[in-house]
Amino acid sequence: MLIGDKYKIESDDLNVTLFQKKIITGTSRNKARATKRKVGEEYWWPIAYFNTPNAALYYLADKEIKDTGFKDFNTVVEKIEELHGLINSLTIHED
Repeated sequence: MLIGDKYKIESDDLNVTLFQKKIITGTSRNKARATKRKVGEEYWWPIAYFNTPNAALYYLADKEIKDTGFKDFNTVVEKIEELHGLINSLTIHED
């Protein structure tokens, strides 16, 4: 299940996994490690494991709010509204 354009959640028998989209930039922390990926290629990197989808969503909301750096109140409020929109887009609405 995609969450916006930066995250997705997948599950298996044991875990719910939160992935973040990454892009190969050509710079590496470990220069000795070879990769088959090309610069500019997108891939999904697992960032956390959970036992429920709700736990994954709570973690994501907390992470995104902390990533604002709490620079100012308006930034935090805008991020919360953005996250509520993302979460609401995941629910099924019956008309």
